[in-house]
Amino acid sequence: MQVGDHSVHILVDGKELEEHCIEFETPTRMRCWIASEEGKTFSIKWQCHAETRTQGGKADITVDGIECAHPTMYPGGLGKGDIKVRQGMNTASKTHDFMFLRVQLDDDDRLLDKKVPNGFGEISVRIRHGTLDIVPLVCQHNRTVPEVECRFHEKSIKACDHRIGFGPEKPKAFLGTHVSHLTANDELPLFFIFKYSPLAVLQAHGIVPSPSPKLESQRLQSDDPLQAKSELQEIRETMNLLQKQLKRLGDLEVRLSEPNPKRIKREDSNTGKRLVFASDVIDLTVD
Repeated sequence: MQVGDHSVHILVDGKELEEHCIEFETPTRMRCWIASEEGKTFSIKWQCHAETRTQGGKADITVDGIECAHPTMYPGGLGKGDIKVRQGMNTASKTHDFMFLRVQLDDDDRLLDKKVPNGFGEISVRIRHGTLDIVPLVCQHNRTVPEVECRFHEKSIKACDHRIGFGPEKPKAFLGTHVSHLTANDELPLFFIFKYSPLAVLQAHGIVPSPSPKLESQRLQSDDPLQAKSELQEIRETMNLLQKQLKRLGDLEVRLSEPNPKRIKREDSNTGKRLVFASDVIDLTVD
């Protein structure tokens, strides 16, 4: 997606994912759908297409309501530092890849009070511009990567099969020595919102066109039994695929028609404290 001189895309295996149902909610806010795949890692690409950048900028990246990265883009010319790619969430010396995970739905009523964070099911990038101040990094921020919860009550999350987690730790390629602070100007920030879901779900809802079944118009050749058997198998596989898609669509329609459950306040029986979802964290290192 692109707003003005700035574009943001989601990359999987180094390629930009196709964006569906792109729309402008406001002149500075875009939204679209992308297809997610369980177990796949992804990265977020931010690019400025202006001939000259006279101001600094920061991209505030949030996944499933968790603020996790703030890459910086410095003033300069076209082709010089105008592309930033963030692959995951960083600690002082390690990085953890962004990854699509499977949501596990359960009918255990003890899960009804589990909090679903705002922004669940979305990748959000907010771009701000202004003046950058670069100062030495006095000490590394002692941050940790949150453990994401994948088990929810089936009535708490409707039509949501995936969520975003963080992969195993890997050595960080660059250890920052300075940190940048942005004093934002009066311009409205730019927002890029990517909602995600498995391809089959997007197809079931008509967001992505379903592939046309490859049904041969020619009659089966009676003098070639092996060819006839192969064609019959292809037809059966196509029919099975269509039946599965129809069943999945029916299940989703039932889930979407159910009213939201009444929330009941619960406490941890061992500590007496209310269960809390992973807290937001902020990246203070130079990208």
